Amino acid sequence: MIFDMLHTKQRAAVTNSAELAKLINSSGLSDAGVVVNGVSAMRSSAVSSCVQTISETVAQLPFHLYRRLGDRKERAMSHRIYSLLHDMPNDFQTSFEWRLSKTVQILLHGVAYSFINRSVTGEVLELLPMLSTNVVMTQSKDYSINYVFTDNDGKKIPLKQNQVLRITGFTIDGINGISPIEYHRQTIGISIAADNYSALNFKNGAKHTGILESDSHFSSDDVARRVRESWDESFGGSNAGKTALLEDGLKWKATNQTNRDLQYIETLKYRVEDIARIFRVQPHKIGHLEKSTNNNIEHQGAEFLTDTMMPWFIRWEQ
Repeated sequence: MIFDMLHTKQRAAVTNSAELAKLINSSGLSDAGVVVNGVSAMRSSAVSSCVQTISETVAQLPFHLYRRLGDRKERAMSHRIYSLLHDMPNDFQTSFEWRLSKTVQILLHGVAYSFINRSVTGEVLELLPMLSTNVVMTQSKDYSINYVFTDNDGKKIPLKQNQVLRITGFTIDGINGISPIEYHRQTIGISIAADNYSALNFKNGAKHTGILESDSHFSSDDVARRVRESWDESFGGSNAGKTALLEDGLKWKATNQTNRDLQYIETLKYRVEDIARIFRVQPHKIGHLEKSTNNNIEHQGAEFLTDTMMPWFIRWEQ
């Protein structure tokens, strides 16, 4: 029985990703030449900060279950579901941890799943997290939804609609969530590529690119190669910043193509704002204060609540 297979201690780590590439439906390679998926995208500080800001805001709020009594309502603290949602949905996660991880998966993959573990009488015993990349969802002709979950051992387990709690992010058809990471792969890929360029630039210790000039020709290509290798070994990488001694008429000439000419700094700033726009997060919430003032930051905070977080609260509530 499905209940018997999942109601074991092995169920805790649902991390089998053997079919990840197939489920993502692409290689994830952006035009910037870097792979963009849920894992690599989080290496972008802007993406990571947006995801963390939204998911932690969702997870920190109290999650109450209410009972309606005519025209009023009260907390249904005696109901089994109350403790699952408010305290611990299972025996290895707090409510905060569960809602945090599920919201992160929606932000990265467009949808989050949890297995509803029931007793033989139908009572909900616990909610078990399932990785979005381990679940394949299909809709039948009668509009019912079916799922296939791949466990740690690669075993495929079919699940019915009433066995899965699904929370969907932005969607076009109302069923399938759209991953903002996949949908905006090019934008995020440029940001990651810019970070990689910055890291490489620091590694090489090159504040500016340049050339070595001489009034005379080298006697051979081997001599030119040895001069270049000697320069790179003595004054590049970890040796950057040392005093360079030039001899035999060699002169250092910085090239005109600097980081500012390439609008590198401007690219970084724009990409932070662009990624914040993808997640509908006000830039000041992720530490980008360039356009924030004492006059507008309070207004931006109100916008964060109404425009960014309110849709997430309603998703979870419903």
